Amino acid sequence: MREQEFEVNVTFKAMDNEHRILHAHKAWLILNSQYFWRKFVSSGFREVDPGKQAQVDVSDYSSLCVKETIGKD
Repeated sequence: MREQEFEVNVTFKAMDNEHRILHAHKAWLILNSQYFWRKFVSSGFREVDPGKQAQVDVSDYSSLCVKETIGKD
């Protein structure tokens, strides 16, 4: 589903653009990570327009690090 970008609603902004980071599903991130639970649920984070994708700024990390953490294509 991610490879086809079906119903993905989160993008990531890393330190660089060297490696492609797939977009993700917010629900999957929330269920599998306390970090994303806090970011999206506890903090009340909401997109300005629910039809648009949320962008998570992880610019402290390289695109390779984010890609390996979030999952490979």
